[in-house]
Amino acid sequence: MNTDEIEKCFIEYINTHGGIHTTLGELKFTNSNRIGQGGNGLVYLATINEKEIAIKFLISNSERKLMRFKSEYFNTNYARNELRNIVNMIHYDELEIQEGIRIPYIIMTPYSKNLKKYRSEKEIGVEEFTNLFNFLLVTLRDIHRKGIIHRDIKPENILVDFEENFVLADFGIAHYEKEDFPIDNKTKKGERLANVEFSAPEQISNAYEVTQAADIYSMAQIMYWFVFGTVNRGTGAEYISQKYDWVDAYIYDNIISRCLRNNPAERFQSIDEIIQFYKDEKSKAKEIDPFDDMFKFHDAVLRVIPEVYNHAFSITDKEVMCELFESIFEKKYNKALEFNTGIGNNKVSSIIRLENNEFLMGVRQLNIRCIWGLFTSDVYDDILLMEIDDSSPYTIDGKEYHSVAVIENEDIVPYDAISSGYIRYKGKVHEISELAIQERFVSNNYKVIALAPFHNCTIIKKNDEHIGRLQGIGRLREEDIYELKEKIHMNRTCDISIRL
Repeated sequence: MNTDEIEKCFIEYINTHGGIHTTLGELKFTNSNRIGQGGNGLVYLATINEKEIAIKFLISNSERKLMRFKSEYFNTNYARNELRNIVNMIHYDELEIQEGIRIPYIIMTPYSKNLKKYRSEKEIGVEEFTNLFNFLLVTLRDIHRKGIIHRDIKPENILVDFEENFVLADFGIAHYEKEDFPIDNKTKKGERLANVEFSAPEQISNAYEVTQAADIYSMAQIMYWFVFGTVNRGTGAEYISQKYDWVDAYIYDNIISRCLRNNPAERFQSIDEIIQFYKDEKSKAKEIDPFDDMFKFHDAVLRVIPEVYNHAFSITDKEVMCELFESIFEKKYNKALEFNTGIGNNKVSSIIRLENNEFLMGVRQLNIRCIWGLFTSDVYDDILLMEIDDSSPYTIDGKEYHSVAVIENEDIVPYDAISSGYIRYKGKVHEISELAIQERFVSNNYKVIALAPFHNCTIIKKNDEHIGRLQGIGRLREEDIYELKEKIHMNRTCDISIRL
């Protein structure tokens, strides 16, 4: 009997009987009392002795899913005394609806709503955000210390009780270190499980082993989504510090940014690291002046191309471009530099020259035709624009590729060759982490890219339309640069306006 047939029989059973009989008593409910479903699980609101409870049923004929369902109850309860803010699972049993068809279920405490519904009803402020942030830190630190990786952290799996406290639910695909728990649920760290929207990239691509850093990625997506209503896809990112004047907004921005790195090794590796980072940032006990980074950037550019001061000026010499990028990125900034295209932006930590005289900004390959600059004493609206020509795709064995990887600075292979996390290289299979890998992506999406420090006028969302308009005008001219300066000058972040 397949899953659909099992579900149909189950619904007929509960509707006919008005619920189910258990060792605890009669649970009264019908299919109209369903309050959730997903992953072959159905959740109902039921009553027993006129008290409400929630009950989750597994509708599946898969032995692996049954084992995971059992482990969700027994393993989590086994460690419950050392965990905080975990859904209260009261009882496990199985219901026989026909001969040979048994439906396992877990009786749970009912909760008011999930985080998705909670957010839709709330005006998000600093109190709501910090409550969620503290909940995530405490809860994930506890489960990680006990050897549990949740792997499915999303708004639907964070429940809210009737006093508006958060609890973490649905450990159905969690990984439990088997030597520490009574049931081995047979999940492997590299399995492709969980949702796509909030999951870490390694849970989707299998490029890296899934560790605690995967939960940390999902935690940051939850924080970002809670404020902005959408997940962070790597471009067009918004910042809490630009939207709110919360005291710790810039710290939250830095935590989220680092947690959302694609490479798990570049993220915080534990919740304790995040807590220590937060404490360290708080202990600095001084306000970061946004002009500090602007003056550093201003100086780095003028050291190489002083002609941009008070004049719209462009350079096309690749050697000078290299010197410029070296000067810019050797500075130590309080916040990472950013690029903006008007339709997408992100942080950038380096721009390096490639063997074909093009440049690599992160993983984006750029054929930089020229660089325009217009700097004045008003450092907050300094303009540095890279004008981009199309890059040609790579030809490997007669086929064209827009995504490639360079191995050990020697061999260029299609990106798909490393996507499994392993590659046969020079007669031997290697884990990707064992090799020096440089990823290159040729997209040709942008014709103009602004590069600037945080808070600069070319980076802020208010001026995206002006930067975006440059994408369609063809070759830039001096008058385009002066016109851009005039338009962006009046739109500034709150921090800049206050200090002027």
